[in-house]
Amino acid sequence: MATGAATSGAGGSGAAGAAAGGRSFSFKVVLLGEGCVGKTSLVLRYCENKFNDKHITTLQASFLTKKLNIGGKRVNLAIWDTAGQERFHALGPIYYRDSNGAILV
Repeated sequence: MATGAATSGAGGSGAAGAAAGGRSFSFKVVLLGEGCVGKTSLVLRYCENKFNDKHITTLQASFLTKKLNIGGKRVNLAIWDTAGQERFHALGPIYYRDSNGAILV
């Protein structure tokens, strides 16, 4: 069973790989979807167990980090919450770079 804690930030690599000793792993996951579909709500609920009933538009991108313990291994999950508005679509490749997965909402 996985347990976890969350931290938030604005920047960082999120690249995957094993840390010294091979006991810690980091993965970058990008959250994708049109504007106003609930991407930010999903990531806030998962990472911080919070829900904001007021809509706040994501500008460009932000990320939250979820720390998990899976099978005795430390896993750091950097979840990038991207803006869904058309005007930010050109920035997509910047956020996708070095990602290990994507969640479509």
